[in-house]
Amino acid sequence: MDLGRLVSVVVSPRERFSSIVASLESLFATVPEAVRVVVVEGATPASIRARLASMAASRPFEWVSLERMVIPSVARNLGAARTTTPYVVFADNDIHYEPLWLEALVENAESSGAGAVAPLICIGPPRATTIHHAGGAFEATESDGRIVLGEVHHLSGVPIGEFRGEAAPARTDVCEFHCCLVRRRLLDAMGGFDERLITREQMDFGLRCKALGAKLTFERKSVVTYMAFEPFDARDLTYHVFRWADALVVQSLDAFETTWNMRLDRDYIRFTWIGRHRSRAVATRHPIWRRVIGRRGIDRWLTPRYEASVEADVEAARVRAESFTPSPSPATARALFGLPVADGAA
Repeated sequence: MDLGRLVSVVVSPRERFSSIVASLESLFATVPEAVRVVVVEGATPASIRARLASMAASRPFEWVSLERMVIPSVARNLGAARTTTPYVVFADNDIHYEPLWLEALVENAESSGAGAVAPLICIGPPRATTIHHAGGAFEATESDGRIVLGEVHHLSGVPIGEFRGEAAPARTDVCEFHCCLVRRRLLDAMGGFDERLITREQMDFGLRCKALGAKLTFERKSVVTYMAFEPFDARDLTYHVFRWADALVVQSLDAFETTWNMRLDRDYIRFTWIGRHRSRAVATRHPIWRRVIGRRGIDRWLTPRYEASVEADVEAARVRAESFTPSPSPATARALFGLPVADGAA
């Protein structure tokens, strides 16, 4: 199999700067040099940039370095635009890869005709021990004339040694952007990824695939690990606060609900999950302050200071997102789940 001819890999930030070094080392150890790798980052600290430069000298990759911090969906689009292969793998910068992971994804796509293929994603460290995502499924209901969409992760939290094939169907509704392979024709048909989204991206992608009639598959033999529990590096805090900035969260939730005419549990996503995730990161880097003023004090006094430091980058990201034109229409979303479309709906 000529992987260099068939597939490219685009690496984009998730929520840290520092994780990229170990992730690229793992990537380069598991893919042939003929495979084109595009790394997109922005405003990375000089110490990490120096490591990237050293790595590029021994294993060349295309390095797209931006002056401002960049959200993942934008980075994916910028990286994809620099590739020409029939398939593109999109991977976050905090992933560890097991041998032959890429071959398994490509073989699945070639044999199944899938538009996108999801690997078996574990969560760690340690690597390749506990399942995070083995494909997934949408669950759609209706409330007050709007769709309420849920997502189920197959086998989440199950030890990989207990994996049974029948528990994770070969077809999936969702590919997590921690790592997935996408057929270029499908990517072109949907016009790239919605740059307004910093949350619900995988749901939006799954819905767009459903609207286009694209098959999504799950590949058990491709194993990667999302290294979520690595110790937090102080250098990462600025990007983390930018990545989960409240203004971008609100814009993302508005965009998803408007495009698909769906309800989201906005308060849970915005305050319980993302808000706490953001404040937890700040508290982790300031344990003394956390003991003195507590979590509420961190949220009230310390987190806003970090948010102010990234305000210009957040505004630049927000303004760029405003120019994105989404498709398909909300009416299509209702049809996807067998719900009637009102006369005159767009």
